[in-house]
Amino acid sequence: DGSTYDIDLDALTTVQDFIDAVDTASAGDVTVSLTRDRLEFSYNGSGTGAFSIADANGATAATELGIVQSVTANAITATNGAGASLLTLTDRDGDSVTVDIDGLENLSDIIEAINTNAAANNVDLTVSLNSSKNGLRIDDSSGGTVNNLIITGSAAENLGISTGAGGVNANSLRGDNVQLQYVSVASLLSDLNFGRGVGTGSFTITDGLGESATVNIGSDSQTLNDVILEINSRGLAVRAEINENGDGIVLKQDDAELNGQTPFIPIKVVAAGGSVAADLRILGESDTVANAEINGSYEVVVDLETSDSLNDVVNKINAAGVPVSASVINTGTGSQPYRLSLTSEITGTNGELVIDSGDVDLALTSISRGQDAKVFFGSENPEDAFLLSSDTNSLTGVIQDVTIDLLKAGPDAVTITVTRDSDAVVEEVSGFVASFNEIISRINEYDFFDIDSEERGILLGDPTLLSTRNALYQTLLKPATGVGTQYTRLSQIGVKIGDGATLSLDEAKFREALSTDREAVINLFTAFEQETSSTETIAEGITVSTDSQTTTAAGIGRIFEEFLETLVNTSTGVFERADQRFASQIELAQGRIETIDQRVEAQRTRLERQFLSLELALSDLQAQGSAIGGISIPQISF
Repeated sequence: DGSTYDIDLDALTTVQDFIDAVDTASAGDVTVSLTRDRLEFSYNGSGTGAFSIADANGATAATELGIVQSVTANAITATNGAGASLLTLTDRDGDSVTVDIDGLENLSDIIEAINTNAAANNVDLTVSLNSSKNGLRIDDSSGGTVNNLIITGSAAENLGISTGAGGVNANSLRGDNVQLQYVSVASLLSDLNFGRGVGTGSFTITDGLGESATVNIGSDSQTLNDVILEINSRGLAVRAEINENGDGIVLKQDDAELNGQTPFIPIKVVAAGGSVAADLRILGESDTVANAEINGSYEVVVDLETSDSLNDVVNKINAAGVPVSASVINTGTGSQPYRLSLTSEITGTNGELVIDSGDVDLALTSISRGQDAKVFFGSENPEDAFLLSSDTNSLTGVIQDVTIDLLKAGPDAVTITVTRDSDAVVEEVSGFVASFNEIISRINEYDFFDIDSEERGILLGDPTLLSTRNALYQTLLKPATGVGTQYTRLSQIGVKIGDGATLSLDEAKFREALSTDREAVINLFTAFEQETSSTETIAEGITVSTDSQTTTAAGIGRIFEEFLETLVNTSTGVFERADQRFASQIELAQGRIETIDQRVEAQRTRLERQFLSLELALSDLQAQGSAIGGISIPQISF
């Protein structure tokens, strides 16, 4: 009737609050009911126009509730229905039935309604899920051969089982993939990516005009709608939304943001940190420039050729980027022993494979179906116990800090006794002691001098080694701060420096400390607390804003972590400065070598010139000697 009602959700905390708010705002013209796990909105007025629900003032509440719709009927259901109404089915004996599936909420209800109506009207047709579990299959058991199997109607088209008015000359019909939506704006990021979840990180989007922006997805993003809002807030000529098939998001060219400009490059998404873009399957670029889009569908299409061998098929599937491992196995039987094996890399029900080979019958057989591990917990009587499930054979989070490995199923209850494992703690501390001694030993290998043999380490006297070794011992002797428990030094629990400056563990003393006050031992190693201050007083009456953090508690682990950071920091660390010092020394030595080479070359040139001059002088002398030798003196007779 043209009336508009705005519902403010800010003060609402329950579904009933929302139902009451709609009823109050519309004065009863619109009512909301909770049907199973759906909200249904009913218009009770006398108007005949469209009944619609939309987000208001840039909000997303209606979208997140899945109720954004516009219909000419008097009811809106918050569900992903097929939008269908009637379908007519005729078996091969000529018997027919028309079924109205309006209001049905899922495929199971549709199958049940068709089968019930067919049986009631003596139509020998049975509807079930097809072999790929992504559509319907119709089987005709009438035995007729004269007539065709005919299925018509708008619902049949939407469900992918329409044969057209002429029907098909067959006793069965495999329906098309109906693309049932399983991804929505309300989908949790932790449930996406084949159940593995979408992590945190960032990615950069470049639109068709060459403008770029980086999208950061942090731990505060919980649903797919949070991601969509982040992308759409960047002011690019790109819009994110749920794709047409409802199995992922799509990044599309946003004509409104183009403002009449013509895109000249494809839309592109590159990772800027983390794997979030890859997990959302939007990494890459669009295939076209005009009407560009990147479809993050979790459905993957593998194109096969009739000439492909089994190995070709395996290679194509493994290169498709889905968590499925394809291989060829040799059964060793028959004239064609080779088989294609497909194994999901995802465990549990999330790893169940849906494979649609279209009109090609690959004769696929399910050998093992993915299913979650299920156990009863808390009581020997299943009626009183909690049913727990896991997509792996391990349960985590049931008991704090304990992982329960499920080894096999059994009819009898198993009692799990959780006790403190002191041996494991001793082993960890012993490992710390051994690691410390190994570091000291490695340092000593490079910094030593043997008086008898006069052998020396290659870094004897190096200041970095000397300072590092001294700092290690000083750090070891530092007390833990702010732990609030009785142990503040390692020596109090049996860790001390012994003969030869090596670290040792008095196991008896350590076990006694662990038994006496386990929490104090834990705090000694692991305590770490910080306080954040947003202001700082720099003078009386003068306060400035700052975001500084002050450590209020630090155990030995934190103390060593901070010390090691001073060693390995890539910009200011001790090792980095030492590396720069060595690089400077090497550069200086190379400069000296070059200078010496230049001097040697100059000396060589000078000597060569002198040698040449000497050779020339000797040659002249030889020539003169020959000339003198050739002078004949006449004899004078007297």
